[in-house]
Amino acid sequence: MSTASMTVPAPKINLGQLLKVVGLPTERDRAATTAGQINNLFREVVVVIDGLVAASIDQRRSAEFVKIREEVFPQYVAAITALGSLARIVIPKQTIDRISLESFSEMEADFRDFGDSALGSDLAERGLFTVWIIRKIYDLAKEIEASEFPKENAKEDVEKAREFVRFALWNRFHVDCLIKSIRTNKPIYPEVVEHIRDGLRAAVDAYAHVRQWADIRNPRPDLDPGPIEWTGEDETWLLDSMRDLEQTA
Repeated sequence: MSTASMTVPAPKINLGQLLKVVGLPTERDRAATTAGQINNLFREVVVVIDGLVAASIDQRRSAEFVKIREEVFPQYVAAITALGSLARIVIPKQTIDRISLESFSEMEADFRDFGDSALGSDLAERGLFTVWIIRKIYDLAKEIEASEFPKENAKEDVEKAREFVRFALWNRFHVDCLIKSIRTNKPIYPEVVEHIRDGLRAAVDAYAHVRQWADIRNPRPDLDPGPIEWTGEDETWLLDSMRDLEQTA
């Protein structure tokens, strides 16, 4: 995707914190029960994240959305960082895995059951596809977290991690916008839709970077992947990616 709209510098956060928070719920109602059972401070951080997202989807005009996003995204990153820190301290690893898998299932159910009526079929399908990618990112994130830092490829490892962080947080912010829209019955206004679409495309870039990052940590032999099934949805995302490449060429 084009990074022209990603005006916020790549955030400097503890990568372990981000890897912990990849699958955790960040929408207030979805997280309330789980967070309340774990830690009140955890719940309060989720409320902050939820409020920043809610302020963003209230915007009707393209310029207004871009302006508020530029203001709240650094705060969103800071809150996500805090959430990751708390998760590492107060939530056992097994519990994080369970909560994350439940969160993915809830997001998929939101897009599948309510997405068409709340967002329209296009955004609903893109949202569902994005959650599928985030699931794959989560699996790779766990693999990376369990691996050792490669001293011989330290510079490459850090650079790839930073690129992953940049795209992963940008994507998750826009996914949270859609989930909040569904949960509160607040529409995504027409002038804002393309900004959301662009944010969702970052999932593909985040996955590419985390895949490469995982390969740096654990090199894999070249294997014949065998036949790959190609769907209409894959074709849509390919065309989107090709347009993005043409725009940035």
